Amino acid sequence: MRGRVKLVYGLLLSAAVSLFVFVNWVYPPISTKADSPYEAIERLRSEQLFIKGRMNYIEEKLIKPNRVSEFDVFRSANGFSSSPGTQVEDEIPLDEMKPFLKEYLEDGYNEEHYTDALKLYSLSFVKEGGVDEGIEVIEQYLRQFPEESEDYWEAYLRLATLYMYTDLDEAVEKVQNINEGDLEDLSPGLQSEALAIEVYNLMSQEKYEQAFNKIENWKAPDVWTGKRQDYLAETRRNLKRWHEGETELHSVSGQLTKEGGDPISYGVVYVKEKSSLNSFSSMEYLSKPHAYTDENGNYIIPGVPTSQYGFVVGTTFDQTDGYAWTKQDRVYTIDTDREWNVELKKEIATREPLNYKNIKKGPVSFDWDAVEGAAYYHVTLSKHTGSGSTSSVFRTTDDDRLTVSMEELYGYLGGVGSYPSDEHDGRAIPKSLLAFANPNADFSWNVEAYGEGGVLLSSSQDLRSDDKYGENPPFFRLTERELTAADEALLEHNYEQAEKLYEQAYREKGEQHALKMWIRMQVYAQQRSPGDPIRSSFEKLPYLEEYAEMSDDSEAWTQVAWAAEREKEWDLYFDAISRYMSKSEYIGFYVKTSYAEALAKHGKYTEAEDLFEEAGQLGHDSAIRKWTALSIYLNDDFQDAKKIAETYPSYQESFDEMEHEDWSALLMAVEKQVESDRTEELMKEGLNEMFDPAGDLDEWLEQKEVRGPLQSFFEDSLH
Repeated sequence: MRGRVKLVYGLLLSAAVSLFVFVNWVYPPISTKADSPYEAIERLRSEQLFIKGRMNYIEEKLIKPNRVSEFDVFRSANGFSSSPGTQVEDEIPLDEMKPFLKEYLEDGYNEEHYTDALKLYSLSFVKEGGVDEGIEVIEQYLRQFPEESEDYWEAYLRLATLYMYTDLDEAVEKVQNINEGDLEDLSPGLQSEALAIEVYNLMSQEKYEQAFNKIENWKAPDVWTGKRQDYLAETRRNLKRWHEGETELHSVSGQLTKEGGDPISYGVVYVKEKSSLNSFSSMEYLSKPHAYTDENGNYIIPGVPTSQYGFVVGTTFDQTDGYAWTKQDRVYTIDTDREWNVELKKEIATREPLNYKNIKKGPVSFDWDAVEGAAYYHVTLSKHTGSGSTSSVFRTTDDDRLTVSMEELYGYLGGVGSYPSDEHDGRAIPKSLLAFANPNADFSWNVEAYGEGGVLLSSSQDLRSDDKYGENPPFFRLTERELTAADEALLEHNYEQAEKLYEQAYREKGEQHALKMWIRMQVYAQQRSPGDPIRSSFEKLPYLEEYAEMSDDSEAWTQVAWAAEREKEWDLYFDAISRYMSKSEYIGFYVKTSYAEALAKHGKYTEAEDLFEEAGQLGHDSAIRKWTALSIYLNDDFQDAKKIAETYPSYQESFDEMEHEDWSALLMAVEKQVESDRTEELMKEGLNEMFDPAGDLDEWLEQKEVRGPLQSFFEDSLH
């Protein structure tokens, strides 16, 4: 009997062990497939995965993808971008991963993924503003590591890096506590990490000679690897130039705050040379002169060589959610220590339309909360084509509501996106070309408020890079019209067929939409040669005029005016501008500047100067520059022009080719050049070309050898 009991007990024990093995090692790989990261989270929450199976699952679904960056949003001189992976569709937010990362860490050390899990778990606290908590987490779990292992030192140096936010001295002490033997045994990447912390500390104290010696006495630069490699190489290059007397080094300091005074703590600020402002990488701050903001939002960037820079700020979503960027993009000349502060403003609340509203009939009203001190608002519309979007200012108004007809929206084109040259022959993207006349497309809008002098007061778009995110996304659809056969052919990339059908509908039936689209097809949808602009001999002015007469849309008349200006058809230009003004409740600075220049070309100088001043008061750079040119042309000296430039500053923007930081400095340089190298006659000749109705300053510049500040003066006066 006892033998039978033992046998039964043995069988039960064997079955239990088999079940345990099946559940934890065999079953999980079979049953844990998830179609999306969020499904993976739900499976983990359901607690249907056990022990080893759960740990493997957390590794595969949460730790190994590991695309979370330290900062979510970077606002720079050429726009802003979210860090890769932070807002990818279905990507799991770090705060939702947090409990499962802790569970994984509590299960005990494993060699392959434990360090990555610890860094992610620590980062989850840091991104919530809890740098001290992030430090405590690493100190707590560091005890789980085998001492002196590579994983141990990787986590240890991550701890030292976090101390750079709150206590740089402690960060350096952590590095200096590593004995020489252990340091020699570290991988080149970890050695570079340790060296970077010490160099950063010396740079922050402006001990440039010591920092230079520290780098020069270290191993050869080809040993530097890892994410700090570029920082060490760039810092060495800057220090070497300073050491050899090629440049001076300066500091940039300031404070990052939000409206109301709350600091933006533990963000990053860095400087980026003008020549590289048209590129961006979420990790590039590590290679540039940079600094982290302290708990009060203060920062100091040391060791900045003399040059021209844009400034970049990196933050998390939580730090800036609901706040708008109001620093207007410009390039700064750093040739001395400089202060640069940022105050984010509360974003403008948009009222209508929101939440993908289907708008089936007009008129359409864009409604938002008024901003105190606003002189005017820009309403921007965005077209979303699936692979990207294009955005353009649709209207400018001095009211806190903009009401337009459906036809005005249908007639608006905005920016046109094109395919790469190896896709559809580089032609225009059909959805972008059909624009707001597409009933199956999504559109979005935002509004910016400007004060006198063109000061940006706030925006309805916070620092997130995609306005689809948020509780009430400002998206809408225009579903009144149906697609025509030509529209459908275009959307199917049958460009020639679409063009033929549009022309047929216009010529035979006089269809307004067909005429508008046929014009667009001629201008934007012609086949390109790789690397060449769109080539077309299409004379669009007569058709633009016909469309404006047919639609009687005020904006259509501005298109006629711009085309007539290019063709120097001045009678038609003045007629088109007159019609636009008679139909518009608000005349923006762009139209005022264009009209003022046309008046100046026809000898109506007083009217021109008045309009230039009105546009200049609104902060329009082009108006200020053309106004000063007219002043020099009329007065034959620089005195009044310099007063204008001082009263209405015009700064160098991020992609401006102006060699001086502001227009006033450029005027002084031009005056000096004219006096010193006898280019006065050349300047007069250029001004005559600029204000001659038949003149072509662009062509004149190509024919003449204009150099230095005078060249910048004329080239920037064209824009």
